[in-house]
Amino acid sequence: MKFPPYVPSPVQKLFTALIEGDAWEPYGLAASLEHAEEELREIALAIEFRTRQGAIEYLPSLRRQEAEAAKRREMIASHINCLQRLVYDRRMRDAYLLLIPEISKDEQWHLITNCAYAADGDFEDLRERLKLAWRAKDEIGKAAEKLKKALYKFYQSGVEGPEEFHSIRALLCKTENTDFGGYNRDIWQAVRKDVLGEREREPKANEQYELDLPLSEYERELIVDGVPTQRLIIRFVLPEEPVEHDPLAPLRYGWEKVPSFAALVDTVAKAARNYKPPELGMISAGIESRQRNVKTQYVRALAYLLLSSNKFDLTNRLIRAIAVIATVVINLPDADVTPDDVRKALAAQIKSWKTQDKKED
Repeated sequence: MKFPPYVPSPVQKLFTALIEGDAWEPYGLAASLEHAEEELREIALAIEFRTRQGAIEYLPSLRRQEAEAAKRREMIASHINCLQRLVYDRRMRDAYLLLIPEISKDEQWHLITNCAYAADGDFEDLRERLKLAWRAKDEIGKAAEKLKKALYKFYQSGVEGPEEFHSIRALLCKTENTDFGGYNRDIWQAVRKDVLGEREREPKANEQYELDLPLSEYERELIVDGVPTQRLIIRFVLPEEPVEHDPLAPLRYGWEKVPSFAALVDTVAKAARNYKPPELGMISAGIESRQRNVKTQYVRALAYLLLSSNKFDLTNRLIRAIAVIATVVINLPDADVTPDDVRKALAAQIKSWKTQDKKED
């Protein structure tokens, strides 16, 4: 990469590493973009092939993969474009000149560069996904609670029902893996018997084993001093003697003792009730206001990253530099950010940070 003379040397090195890679991370964003574009081409060829075959059952999954790959490609391209603006946009000359008196170490240049790039997030998408997560986790909790109660009611009826109503092992035995268009279906079918302890295995010579088995009720009654819950059986064999035993017995025994399906559903219900989708750090700072303002969101996210590092103070020079960086990164018509915009966007945060500092002192 060629850089304008106003770009500080530490920033040049970091941008080169991010886009082209370096000794520490050889796979830069340029290579990531090339890989994403290749992935899109491969999916497009798969769609064309399945369409010619008339195998339309594969198309919905491939279309989803195509949309996800396109989104990844656009995200990487957006990151590269953002980095290039921070280098080549002439307005950044003013930002770098403002920062020079504020920065004494390469570490600070790396930090502010990484923060300017990292704060360029799709906050509207994040806001909507957090809302969706809150709604979904409430729905999961209510549905799991309702299902748990229904299952326990069925258990209380005493009527014999399908194994799937209570046995996790039965559910795994009778459920195919159809996620991601059945991508892992064949693998699951191949390993399912091993997971469930159903795979038959020929005994090998010279094997020894130890196995814990529960005592029967009759055996417990025969014990006078205490009632142990388990008995340890150890068999010793001669080297030339073949061992006939079932190495999967402990696994099958363990599956017999797993909690019921209803108990697991209850755990899901509790997890949903206690879960709080993360709204911390940069994301929380960016979407704190209910008003959707791209300038405010970016400024708050960038300021949070810079000031929470304890490497910068919110000086007038830094405020002016943030205004320039925000304008360049946002890159929208009529979206110039002024130092006054920065002060207004950070007014509540500055007050909160000062209050927090006093508490810590």
